[in-house]
Amino acid sequence: MSEPEFVSLTIRNNWEHLSYKHGDKNIKIPEKAKEIVVKWPDGTVTTENLVSERYSARVSDHGHEYDVNGKIHAIEFEHNGAKMQMRLNALKGVVLPTGTESM
Repeated sequence: MSEPEFVSLTIRNNWEHLSYKHGDKNIKIPEKAKEIVVKWPDGTVTTENLVSERYSARVSDHGHEYDVNGKIHAIEFEHNGAKMQMRLNALKGVVLPTGTESM
């Protein structure tokens, strides 16, 4: 069995509308995805719970201000008894779940 392909993701910020990118492709992870295989910075590979992290920001553009609200995927895990969330771009790599779109 071959090793899965791990990809590194970055965040695309378009006027505070956040999304993930791999290279020059936008990545859309399906909402129904519940788990993701991750590679941590130390090289450890684990399967983690995938959650949607809500965010909000205020944008100012030529004197006009508006609120931006959205969701971006993150992993949720427990560390020393505390639940934590971490965005996918902080990891060394991830195996994209089945159904992920690359645009």
